[in-house]
Amino acid sequence: MYTEEKVLTRERLYEDVWTSPMIHVARKYGHTDVGLGKYCRRLDIPLPGRGYWARKAAGKRVGRRPRLPTLDRGRINLPTIREPRPEREVMLHEPPRELDPDVKALLDREESAERIVVSDDLRWAHKLVRGVVKDQKRARRNSCCSRFAEREERIWEMADITVGPELLERALKIMNALLKASQARGFKVEGDSDRYNPLSQVTILGQTFKLRMFEPNRQVPHVLTEEEKIKKRKGLASWIPKIDKIRSGELILQVMSATFGFNSRFRDGKKSRLEEQLNDVVKTLIHFVDSIRMREKEQKRWQQQYEEEQRQRLAEEERRRQIEEERKREQERVNELLEEVTAWRRSCDLREYLENIRQRVLSRGEVVTPESAIGKWLQWAEEVACKLIPQRLAALALNEGAAPHEDGLAD
Repeated sequence: MYTEEKVLTRERLYEDVWTSPMIHVARKYGHTDVGLGKYCRRLDIPLPGRGYWARKAAGKRVGRRPRLPTLDRGRINLPTIREPRPEREVMLHEPPRELDPDVKALLDREESAERIVVSDDLRWAHKLVRGVVKDQKRARRNSCCSRFAEREERIWEMADITVGPELLERALKIMNALLKASQARGFKVEGDSDRYNPLSQVTILGQTFKLRMFEPNRQVPHVLTEEEKIKKRKGLASWIPKIDKIRSGELILQVMSATFGFNSRFRDGKKSRLEEQLNDVVKTLIHFVDSIRMREKEQKRWQQQYEEEQRQRLAEEERRRQIEEERKREQERVNELLEEVTAWRRSCDLREYLENIRQRVLSRGEVVTPESAIGKWLQWAEEVACKLIPQRLAALALNEGAAPHEDGLAD
């Protein structure tokens, strides 16, 4: 879809973002609209306001496009883009992937949505935010109780917020604005009353994302206390930490997907605070939905391909098994036939041998009677010869009305 990488100029980017919506421009250059918006703010490129493209599409009057300001600071890094191929080459080789229709509808609606405003008033806060406030009061009450007193357990839902006292109020306001904006957009917002694991999650088009606000720790070299210095001089300090963890004072909003490991973090930047990035958070969640659906389709396709390969493998194994069984049956029939021929030949040889003995006895002038010794032996030998006749040949002889030991059949 792309041929080579080039540096995108401010002038070209300025013309593009005022010619078509940001989501279309970002798709053109292989970026996300959130990332391209950050580039524009970094380069002091004015952007259309909320609802600009909706009003323009409705034929309403829109404000005049502001001029591109001149950069008065030093050289900055311009974003690198991948130059798109001509349309004909794209169509012939690798057509661009279309967004999921439901996701595209949400993104188009988000383009014209109003900016999410963080309110300072928490009197009518979301229930998950109120749960955090209630939990703080519970913790203070428990800290004042005697260690023998019964402690109050949490049985209500609350948002996942882990920050210090200095950032708590700000985190509550940001989380409240994000949860209320998500509900206003028709997304499902829910929590969990688990006493150990607070949970705040948003479900968009069947995909669930966890929202978490936290203050990361910062590692600093450990400074020895006076007591540790004394113990160290006396050789009594068995273990002294080398580093200490302190609160960083930075507020981070993390969105996580339970499937495929999609994860993104938002924090204060040089150009915008976290409160100004909540619309970007919503867009990121919607883009995650599109990526997850694409992964699910690929996974389903791989599963179908695997099942088809398994079906073909089992069918091939069954075909080979049937061929092997047929070969074994045929070999058994051949072996049985050869055994019949061998038995028939031995019976014929035995009869010929017995007839030769009878002729020798008669040539000496002796009479062969059933009561004589030679007669009894010849009778026994004839019975043995009859037993050697194959059953198939004996059955044919009986059907034809002849004795199995007659020379005509035996020969």
